[in-house]
Amino acid sequence: MIKVTTWFDQHRLAVVTYLEEKKPNCMLDDSWWILMLFVHEIAGIVAISCKSLQRHGALLCSQHHMLKRLVFEINKVGIVGIFTEAQRDMIDEATHQLSDSGDYAIAFAIVSGYMEDLGMFVKDHLSAMDSGHRETLLRLSASAILKLVDGITVVVVERTEENEAYINAAPDVLPH
Repeated sequence: MIKVTTWFDQHRLAVVTYLEEKKPNCMLDDSWWILMLFVHEIAGIVAISCKSLQRHGALLCSQHHMLKRLVFEINKVGIVGIFTEAQRDMIDEATHQLSDSGDYAIAFAIVSGYMEDLGMFVKDHLSAMDSGHRETLLRLSASAILKLVDGITVVVVERTEENEAYINAAPDVLPH
């Protein structure tokens, strides 16, 4: 994902120029570019953690810690949770998005602020959007980030024969 979003980010003007000249009916609107830049930012955070998780010889405890750290890094966007049933009922769905699991929530104002910090292009185009279009974009972005956190929190780090094949190749007794 990070390679695709990086390419689009680096070639944004060329893509827009090409679409304007060759395929004007396929022009991407500003909300697509904003969402792509948002995904690019989050994918960068995830890519660093995934590379660490795949490191040869990473211990089980360190993999568990890396997943918790990934959730912590993503939570810097402004996610709050884990909620009791009473807290869940008090969340205002007009101003917050609740995750599918009901464990996490994020305020649309915080998502908007995070997006505006992505640069002047995003800030200018977000402020120029009509409120309905902006709300749809913020809901989609909030939902995506919450689904990511929900997905990461259900990952169970464990070693099995499938993901620790080098143990089978080790000698029965290691030399001293």
